[in-house]
Amino acid sequence: MRTLSQLKFREKIGSSFGVLIALIIVNALVSGLAAGSIVHQFSIKHDLQQAISEVDRVRLIASGYVNTHSRESAQQVFFRLEATRRQLDRIAVTLDDAQLRAMPAQLDDFKLQFQKYMAEADQKAALQSRAVALGQRMVAQLGEVQVDPRELPDRALADNVRGHVQELQWAGFGMQANLLNASMDEQMAGLRSALAQLDQSSAAPSRNPQLQRLLFRVQRDARDYVASFESYLRYRARNQATEKELTDISDAIQGGFNQASASVGQVIQQRIYGASALMATIFLLSLLSALDGRNAAHCAGQPASPRAS
Repeated sequence: MRTLSQLKFREKIGSSFGVLIALIIVNALVSGLAAGSIVHQFSIKHDLQQAISEVDRVRLIASGYVNTHSRESAQQVFFRLEATRRQLDRIAVTLDDAQLRAMPAQLDDFKLQFQKYMAEADQKAALQSRAVALGQRMVAQLGEVQVDPRELPDRALADNVRGHVQELQWAGFGMQANLLNASMDEQMAGLRSALAQLDQSSAAPSRNPQLQRLLFRVQRDARDYVASFESYLRYRARNQATEKELTDISDAIQGGFNQASASVGQVIQQRIYGASALMATIFLLSLLSALDGRNAAHCAGQPASPRAS
């Protein structure tokens, strides 16, 4: 009977240690799988942070182009957009997210709107340059006119026209500096008023053919000057609307990356907590199995109690 009892204790000890070894192996496997999963999620989060940095660079360089209209800045914007797309493609291989699926279209839209902004800015600059050239030509033409000092009416007429041309130019400079959200009519009021005064002064009679031809050319250039600024204002308004569209699109792209990064961060936390709880449970089971085996060994080493005679 003693031999049979010892065999049962040995079997119990063996099974307890077998369970302990199995739990240790399971714990190692769980730890490895959990660590691998968490490292993978951290890698995705790092890629998302890199993509957010690329979007920040795009926004910064685009803002630089708005201020400088540098072609180098424009090329950098396109380069960074492609870098962002490549980063997005790498992330999409391992992360399926609704926000990320919408981003290729948003990146294409940003590129299209930026190209539109560039075209509008070029047209606006061309109109501004034309207005400046017309203003300089009017001043040069008035400087070339020859008026007989004895012809006081002609001399007064030329002086009045010069004064109104200067008023017209000052109105143009003031309109360019005015960035208030006013209507086109409000912004053009000064220019139109100066043009009306110039037309009124130029209508005065003169017996000097050269002065008459000069006044005709100045009036023609003055009307072109005002028309150029009207077109300039239209393109400036379009440019401002496109700039706002670019800001909205870049905000949406950055917001999508931030949301995806936050979701991955939540997954990392959940997996860390889950893995920690599972490993703690396995550790407790291992501890209980070890205690059970120790108790069995202790019982096996004790002598059998004598029977009553």
